[in-house]
Amino acid sequence: MCQIYIEIVKSYQKMKDVVFETINLNKQVEVKKNAKSLVLISLLTMKNFLNISTELIL
Repeated sequence: MCQIYIEIVKSYQKMKDVVFETINLNKQVEVKKNAKSLVLISLLTMKNFLNISTELIL
């Protein structure tokens, strides 16, 4: 069970890194509205991912 949780946390970390990389790219290209939308979508995705993962563990 612990191993599954560790994998979930690693995946979450990777997703977060990708989100921040994308935000940085968007800032450089001057697409801030898209960056905001992307952050919201990514946060919702992560939330759903964590909910599903938690259900799997329980």
